[in-house]
Amino acid sequence: MDYDNGFILQKTVDWSLLNDNSTNIIIISPNYHRIIHKNNPHFNRKKFQFEFPNGKVLRLKLYEHLKV
Repeated sequence: MDYDNGFILQKTVDWSLLNDNSTNIIIISPNYHRIIHKNNPHFNRKKFQFEFPNGKVLRLKLYEHLKV
């Protein structure tokens, strides 16, 4: 069996909040999970995107569940 493909991870969008409900969780690949942890971007809830200190932006494609 090949276990190197097809993994996804749960990521808490705003880790300063102490909740794990659906308005604070996204599902991402292990690569993006590492990128986000390493670079600590700001999550813009109005635009549903991670904004990195270097100016790069990672916009979520599926975000309807995050709308409050």
